[in-house]
Amino acid sequence: MSKPLPLVLDHYDRGARLYPAMIAMFPALVAGSVMVPHFFGKDALALLLSLVAACGLLVLVAHVARDAGKAKESGWFHAWGGRPSVSMLRHRDRRLLGPDKAHHHSFLAAHVPGLCLPSAEQEMADPAGADGAYGRAVNWLLQQTRDQAHFGLLFRRNLEYGFRRNLTALRSVALSLDSVLICGVVTTLLLTDRGVIPERFALPASGAGLTLGVAVLHAALALAILRPAWVARASEDFSRQLLASCDTLGASPVKPAAKKAAAPTRKKAAAPT
Repeated sequence: MSKPLPLVLDHYDRGARLYPAMIAMFPALVAGSVMVPHFFGKDALALLLSLVAACGLLVLVAHVARDAGKAKESGWFHAWGGRPSVSMLRHRDRRLLGPDKAHHHSFLAAHVPGLCLPSAEQEMADPAGADGAYGRAVNWLLQQTRDQAHFGLLFRRNLEYGFRRNLTALRSVALSLDSVLICGVVTTLLLTDRGVIPERFALPASGAGLTLGVAVLHAALALAILRPAWVARASEDFSRQLLASCDTLGASPVKPAAKKAAAPTRKKAAAPT
């Protein structure tokens, strides 16, 4: 079987985008793995999987999962009172200990070019302006922590958040597929039993039972687990780890990348981030 395109081979794209899409479609994949060989022969399934990989359809479903997650994200942030990594920097937010927050503020104010973080009074007077400053600080942190080897725990937290965000965003898709499969299998079995559908087109009993069981369980788990609160917990874990990277960056003898950008060396400035 030909290998998928490089995007699918990337650890983040596979874990945060492709896997959520595959989980959302899992009952349909089970049904296909049972029904395709039954009606078209064993070789048909292998051929179909080869075509899926060769045509880049895995890349497509990964992009669909990512776009679904991004579309839901802004609404969730609004419901949570703002982007967690930004809201945690607010003076009025109590999720971080006071000394830790003061340390983060001090580090960011000293290292982010042109950044002036507001006092508690200034934040109260202009909340939107304060969030703009905190957003700049968070964006700077994101740029400085792209090295997966140096910030491995942060990368894992980001992957966990991406996985939960994209899978939860596909909740309605998953439930719709479950409903179609359940109704389709039950209807086909009833029509076959009454002689409306010829025996040669009848579903295999074991395959039909497996598909029904998987679809019902899948729907129950989606209803119970895939909720914004599940995403929020991962988002907060990622945000805490991102802000904690101030300690790692502060202890590093290497100057922040944002200040290196001012150097006259063109090759370094052109390096991808």
